[in-house]
Amino acid sequence: MPNSTACRIGGDALCIILDGGGMLSAEPVMKLATRTFAESGIGRSLSSGIAFATPDLTFPEDLLRDADKGQYEAKRRRKGLPPIGKLPEIGSRRRTRREP
Repeated sequence: MPNSTACRIGGDALCIILDGGGMLSAEPVMKLATRTFAESGIGRSLSSGIAFATPDLTFPEDLLRDADKGQYEAKRRRKGLPPIGKLPEIGSRRRTRREP
């Protein structure tokens, strides 16, 4: 996509900045990257997150934080774990007494 940038943040973390298009361009790029990576070797997977610049969300560190949250949620879904917002609170499970 013209005026877009791909860069390595560190370790195995990458960032693709798409200039315009929103979800219409971000979603297909994410799916292509995921499929390409998975096809590059047995057992390989990719977790990704998308963040959009809005009037309230314009600082790079905020965008990276939101994309990172999405990436961790994708990783949890891939492992069959519930989303972080859906986890029960500590101590919220009722204990039942076992009958002898």
